[in-house]
Amino acid sequence: MSNEPQSKRPSSVKAFKPWVDPNAMPDCGGDISDVAGNAPDRVKRLTNNTFAWYGVGDQDCFAHSVGRAVKFVQVNVGRRQGAGGRLESTTVCEVVVGKSASLIVPSSGWKEFTI
Repeated sequence: MSNEPQSKRPSSVKAFKPWVDPNAMPDCGGDISDVAGNAPDRVKRLTNNTFAWYGVGDQDCFAHSVGRAVKFVQVNVGRRQGAGGRLESTTVCEVVVGKSASLIVPSSGWKEFTI
């Protein structure tokens, strides 16, 4: 099935559906009460659940303990200027790294990035 926009596909082709509906994922139970930002709680919970399932994984996954230490502190949603009114989301996370976790710092140092 093609990933091109639905408007360019023949009407006989079904709309593309994600292989996993994020809303169907189980609730990981993370506390979102301290997460700041203008995103609705539903979006904050969905962000937390998606990260838990795809970013952390189970205990046998690489860097599981570091993934568990990541805390979402802010989730915002707004209209992106100059982008035809499309929505943009910004998520801010923190992680405390101690003796039990290792972290490789790039030789160029830390930089702010947007995903």
